[in-house]
Amino acid sequence: MLLGGMGPIKTAGLSDSGKLFSGIYALYTGLVLIAVMSIMIAPVVHRIMHRVHWSDTADNGLVS
Repeated sequence: MLLGGMGPIKTAGLSDSGKLFSGIYALYTGLVLIAVMSIMIAPVVHRIMHRVHWSDTADNGLVS
């Protein structure tokens, strides 16, 4: 809930459907946050891998 910008949720006055919506919304915003951050970080990681010449092959050219 905190990552989605909703803040702490008081469930005392919510109906069952309101509690369900709050829980699903919190899960959805958490997944969106993970997806967006991985899209933003991927080019940086890719650049670092190129900078240190990180590859899938060994020194002899054979895949390990």
